Amino acid sequence: MSMRRLMVVARDEFALTLRRPMVWTLLALLLLLTWGIAAGGVQVALGSGDASVGGKKAFLTSQFAVTQIMTVFTFTIYTFFAASAAG
Repeated sequence: MSMRRLMVVARDEFALTLRRPMVWTLLALLLLLTWGIAAGGVQVALGSGDASVGGKKAFLTSQFAVTQIMTVFTFTIYTFFAASAAG
């Protein structure tokens, strides 16, 4: 396969993808969720047990907690949009 043909096909696929409103909706939703979590507007509670009896408190501001939450959100949202596009 020639590189020129590969670039033509890639360009056409990219142009087709940008014309679909579902892609823009997905990107906007992910952007708003990321911004909401980073700004503190979106609250997610992590179960950590009872801290009054010596249990550890879960801090949502740690980079590990934010990474875990964004991974779950992104997987869930991508799965929903993939199912709706396929269905």
